[in-house]
Amino acid sequence: MSHKLLEFIISAQDNTIATLHNFENTPVIQAMFTIDELFNEISVIKHRYSKELLLPLFVSRCHSTFLGAVRLITSGQVVETYMLLRGCIENALYAHFIQTDPTLDTDSPERMFIWLKREDDEKSRKVCRNMFSYSKLKKNLINHSSELGSKISDLYEHTLDYGAHPNFLGHITTSDIKIDGGSVDILVSGDTDICKVGLQTTVKVGVVSLKMFELIYGSRFEGITEKLSSLDWAIEKT
Repeated sequence: MSHKLLEFIISAQDNTIATLHNFENTPVIQAMFTIDELFNEISVIKHRYSKELLLPLFVSRCHSTFLGAVRLITSGQVVETYMLLRGCIENALYAHFIQTDPTLDTDSPERMFIWLKREDDEKSRKVCRNMFSYSKLKKNLINHSSELGSKISDLYEHTLDYGAHPNFLGHITTSDIKIDGGSVDILVSGDTDICKVGLQTTVKVGVVSLKMFELIYGSRFEGITEKLSSLDWAIEKT
């Protein structure tokens, strides 16, 4: 069977295999393997059911979006990778925001309930959007860790600039704009500078997301913290 979509999928898969094979021993690819392992280790941490009802969901979704970003960036679909990287950051931010709610220990934890009731009606949607605005999520994180909050703020804005929003920088990254329309490269070779930057950014987002969960779990991150610290080099200049 021959079809353009099938051809695209095969090309993307071939690119992924080639990128992982050609750069397997580089720090950035090895870091991706480590990040995946750490997410798997978090998944077996025992949770406090009454106060951490949603936490396993956010951990799993954050992990899943990271894996999706890895699939896209190794295939060379650079611009679209940033959409998932934004989602990865936001899942970790939501988790941190809910777990640091001052009302968490009450019978009606405000942030958790607002998030759960978002789909009840239009009023609930507005309340949830206001409560979980990015500015509030960022401010809350900065109040708990100014250094991590600053790094995440920079990375978040980077994802918006290069693909998470349809901004010029993202479009021009893999496009040749001309008066007559130009062209767009959907898949970019792994050895190009723009793909290498995407690979590095994917690792950075994975690391800072894990560090947000480190803030949440505290002492239960014993054993994971040391491994995570070995990846600090990835975000030193973020």
